[in-house]
Amino acid sequence: MSLSHISFLAPNPVSSSITVLTAGSHITKPGHRVGAQIIDYCLIHHVVSGQGFFQCRGQRYTVSAGSSFFIFPDELVDYESSIDSPWHYYWVGFRSGAAYQMLDEMGISIDMPVVEAKGKRRISAFLRLIERHFLDRSAIAELQAQAYTQLLIAEYGKSLHTAIPLKNSNEGAGNIAKAIRWMNTHYHEPISIERLALTIGYHRSHMTRLFHKYTGTAPMTYLFQIRMRRAQSLLHGHLSIEQVAAATGYADPLYFSKQFKKWMGLTPTEYRNTRY
Repeated sequence: MSLSHISFLAPNPVSSSITVLTAGSHITKPGHRVGAQIIDYCLIHHVVSGQGFFQCRGQRYTVSAGSSFFIFPDELVDYESSIDSPWHYYWVGFRSGAAYQMLDEMGISIDMPVVEAKGKRRISAFLRLIERHFLDRSAIAELQAQAYTQLLIAEYGKSLHTAIPLKNSNEGAGNIAKAIRWMNTHYHEPISIERLALTIGYHRSHMTRLFHKYTGTAPMTYLFQIRMRRAQSLLHGHLSIEQVAAATGYADPLYFSKQFKKWMGLTPTEYRNTRY
């Protein structure tokens, strides 16, 4: 068999059509506020310097350099730059049902709209490229802006260490995706391997094998990541450490603090103090 010509087929083709609607950057004035607005598309802001506040569904988050906040369609939000240290941020707005679903499976949702991703430099770079190509109104530039927006979303998944089960006709992949959606909804409740397996109708050992196959990690490790990312978001707000622990499924605040330090290298109190 000749090896001079090798071709491959995508094993799990995913529909990912994205329409980029707006992109840009803003060095805000002290106290600059965008108040009480509802939009019908998804809008990502990534803060490169400064600090401010983002409010959604009654929760107020502090958002500093290196963090991103996500505005989802049809949600009432407002956000305001700090008086002492105003924001400089990039943004991109887009429509894409497939992208919304991917973000939700990463754990980025209306309940977890603030993200501190590890790939900050690459996220900023993609947003600069989107802005540059978006300003060029040619058809090719529009395709480039769409492509960079897809890469941006993928970078959030990569930097959050999130593996997204690819959608195909495989029943196992679909059920693992169902398990992940269930965890993203019930992470604040006591969850065991047995309970998770029961939700998708599998034996625990079979479910664990499939979960690792499609995500590259164990179910309880994945749940731990969901809880810790949610805790990071809540610590941007004004809940007590005990309330954050309870909201992320930990009845014992001390145990929660130990787990959070394992995740971030800081206690919840130390992490919160670095945000102000």
